[in-house]
Amino acid sequence: MAAAKGLDRRLKIGIKAALRALLELADRVATKHLDSQDLNWAELNEDYLKWKIKHGYSEQIYTMTGTYRGNISIWMSPDGFLGAVGVKRTVEHPDGGKVYQLGFILEYGSDSRGLPARQLWRPTLDEVKPKSVHLFREVIRRSVQVV
Repeated sequence: MAAAKGLDRRLKIGIKAALRALLELADRVATKHLDSQDLNWAELNEDYLKWKIKHGYSEQIYTMTGTYRGNISIWMSPDGFLGAVGVKRTVEHPDGGKVYQLGFILEYGSDSRGLPARQLWRPTLDEVKPKSVHLFREVIRRSVQVV
């Protein structure tokens, strides 16, 4: 019975640590994609690009003021078993509006605004997913190995 309790404790600690590590990895991968602009996004509309330059904004896709990138973060539930990475719904853009809504439009596009989808999170999750399977398998292997 004591071995089972020890296994339970080791699994819980390992799962929480693995989840945090994966969220931090997803944060790093997403910001790397934003910085390197390496996801083959559709180019910015020429008129919009000229407008951004004229007003002193970044020429990069997904970046105008840096607010979106600067607010990507991770958060976990108090018990440590749930977590997320992204921009919290409460973050306001300096020019008005919620930053997460901008991210949603960028990710999925907007037919009414003539904006193509420029996915950031799907490729990020696709990149992180194989590492997550490996990491959780390793947590289980290490926890059981000690018993």
